[in-house]
Amino acid sequence: MNTLLQVTGLHVHYGAIEAVKGIDLSLAQGRITALLGANGAGKSTTLLTLSGLVRASEGSIDFDGVELRELAPHQIVSHGVVQVPEGREILTTLTVRENLLLGGYRRHDNIAADFKNVLEWFPRLNERLDGAAGNLSGGEQQMLAIARALMAQPRLLVLDEPSMGLAPLLVREIFKILRELNAGGLTIFLVEQNARQALKIAHHAYVMENGKLVLSAPAADMLNNSKVVEAYLGA
Repeated sequence: MNTLLQVTGLHVHYGAIEAVKGIDLSLAQGRITALLGANGAGKSTTLLTLSGLVRASEGSIDFDGVELRELAPHQIVSHGVVQVPEGREILTTLTVRENLLLGGYRRHDNIAADFKNVLEWFPRLNERLDGAAGNLSGGEQQMLAIARALMAQPRLLVLDEPSMGLAPLLVREIFKILRELNAGGLTIFLVEQNARQALKIAHHAYVMENGKLVLSAPAADMLNNSKVVEAYLGA
């Protein structure tokens, strides 16, 4: 399996505080990788660093032969690394249609086909295209955030807590769509508090604790190991 993203010796500081402490991780192309851990472990900081929104103090972020560490966020998006942030960050005063079109703002090709495709993935959005995005339910806003990211034609889709605040039925729907997107060849990196749900769809998983990676294993092995679940996943 080819490695799409290789992170080596990554350190991230907020002033004197070291949030990420020299982690190494790799993402296999065409696979779902989960990053798990408690609040404050450094998971979101890791994702923000991959996207260029936070700067690493040391280390390398190699994306298919391209070093991302010094690139601006829009350049990283152009290379195909697209993040769905925690909290969705949709533009609530714009319409659903406008949010989706903004997802493809850096593209110079015809986006009509992808626009049609994302509405097939998320038919609820098609019913609300010309309404304000702020009027959507929480689950619909999460769908919009993912659909907007897909409009950028990601090679790596990075998601930070996609199930946060959603009802169980919507969580299952979101994760079903992620599994289907991956079956179509999309590589996914997922930070998720709902560890069991993440492990059910992931191929590989890392556990982060106090800025360090403390465990790396196939997701199925992690899910089926009661000691791991008890020690790291809050069960």
